[in-house]
Amino acid sequence: HVYAGTQILDAGVLAAIHAHIAGLARRVVALTGQPLRMIDFGGGLGIPYFAGESALDLGAVHEAVAPMVTELRNDSAFQQTRLIVEPGRFLTAESGVYVARVVDVKESRGVRFLVLDGGMNHHLAASGQFGQVIKRNFPMVVANRLDEAEAWPYEVAGPLCTPLDTVGRGVRLPEVVAGDLVAILQSGAYARTSSPHGFLSHPLPMELLVDDGCGSVARNRGSFADLVRGTALDIPSAK
Repeated sequence: HVYAGTQILDAGVLAAIHAHIAGLARRVVALTGQPLRMIDFGGGLGIPYFAGESALDLGAVHEAVAPMVTELRNDSAFQQTRLIVEPGRFLTAESGVYVARVVDVKESRGVRFLVLDGGMNHHLAASGQFGQVIKRNFPMVVANRLDEAEAWPYEVAGPLCTPLDTVGRGVRLPEVVAGDLVAILQSGAYARTSSPHGFLSHPLPMELLVDDGCGSVARNRGSFADLVRGTALDIPSAK
């Protein structure tokens, strides 16, 4: 099992990593004299989050990796070996949206701030505290003002008493008022699952499953005490 990187958008880089892992597997077999039951090539398949990024070309990945897989399958030492990858982010990130309500809009020293009812405690990745060296904004819209033109750049912050709780810097959005809904896109991976929900005992986010235009509660909103007791993890049957 090899972890060689994450959020890779270059098919050539991904193919080179897989070829290197295949080489490592051959060395292990040569050293041990035993076949491998499994080779886990890890993850790394990225999605475009930020301006200027392009989607990973799966066709190019297949074209580069397929000969390597065929070569392994033709090797008697690997004919029974299970080959797997971990495409979690690639499969789920674009399917999730984090939605928070604006509780206040204020201006300080010429800078406009939006204060949301959720932030890094629900979506650590959007705050830049999870894997980013230079903070870049996730794609963000005002869900109830999709047809309105951009008006101002905003600093978008959550409710926590720390400057780390900033999920967007200089985000250009329409004119926003309290009660509006800010939606952070590409949030299906590393959002709820990687966030510090117990931070200052703020409420947990509700999870809604939307399938073919129909929504159902997948996980109820709860308190930090619910999380400790485990009741917030109860998943009711969808209706």
